[in-house]
Formats: sequence, structure tokens, C-alpha cells
Amino acid sequence: AGSVQDASDTYFGGGNVNIYEGDYVSFTTVNATWSGIYQDTPCEAGQIFTGDFWVYNASGDPIPAGNLNCYLEIQFRNASDQVIVQHISDGFSNNIPSDTWINIKANKGGDYTQVSAPKPADGPYLVAPADTTKVRFQLTLNDVDNVLSGAGSIYYDSGSLLLKLPVELTITDTVGGVDVSWDSQGATD
Repeated sequence: AGSVQDASDTYFGGGNVNIYEGDYVSFTTVNATWSGIYQDTPCEAGQIFTGDFWVYNASGDPIPAGNLNCYLEIQFRNASDQVIVQHISDGFSNNIPSDTWINIKANKGGDYTQVSAPKPADGPYLVAPADTTKVRFQLTLNDVDNVLSGAGSIYYDSGSLLLKLPVELTITDTVGGVDVSWDSQGATD
């Protein structure tokens, strides 16, 4: 339950849609016990990722009071599509400030009851475990009590799932020392 919008679109309660970056933004509405979006990407064991999303609670379509959780999940899955390990962001509910873009990062070990995978350690770098065939990048709304359908949306923009490239060092003997060099990659903190 969601859509891609631009700045000429309006919120359900009025006011033009706010965009964090670029020309478009998307939203997900509470439409069932579980709502959200996801994208699967092929992945191999040992690959290292970071992930984040910018989220927005518009006063023109606010997240309702109630037992609602929203979080970013990054799941490593096997060939049978079973979750091996899940990483999550801090969750938030209707206490997220209105009309402010907030960056959420999947840097916590996930242990939600719907996933029976072991809880990994907290940290910014997410390592694909053995038997991984894909990584799932997912923004989730969970209406815990299943009573809020059609009420409120979370807007999101500029999500990133960044594969960290291996670093190759080049070491060269020089007169009086050693030169060490490597290619660097732009990264989030």
C-alpha cells in the first residue's frame, strides 16, 4: 500500500509532498498487520554491507497513535528464501517527530519473533553468513494490534544498501621507508 510521488502531489490531509533528495519520494501506508517494501539482491557469503534509509512522518498524513512499529531490516537469506540472519534499525512509532527527515540505519542485531534466525552482533558492517544467496533490503510497518489499517503513512527517500568492496593494499619499498596505498570508496558512517 504505497506509491511513488513528486513535489506536486499532496498528502492525504493536505500540503505538498516533501522530498528529501531528487525528484521523487515514496510512501507506505498501514494496510495490514505487515506493510512495507523490499528489494532482493543476489549476494554471496562473506560480502559486507551497510544500509540506511531517510524516513519522514508528514503532519499531513501522520503515523497514528497505537501499537505500530516501523524499522529498516536487512536480511540475509538462503536458496530456500529462509532468513539466516536479520539486522534492523532502531524502531519508531508515532513518537517520530513530524515534518523532519530522519536517517535510520540497520545496525542492530535483529531478534523479532517472526524470524527464527540467530541474533547477530550490533554494528555498522553486516556480513553475509554461510549459505547466503541474497540480501533483502526492507522497510517494514507492523500494526501489532491489526487495528490501524488505512491510517497514516511513512514516507521514505534515498535508501542505500552499500556493498563494501575489499581493500587491496599495495606496498612499495622506498629509500628510507615504505609506501602503502589503496583505492578508497565513499561510505556512510
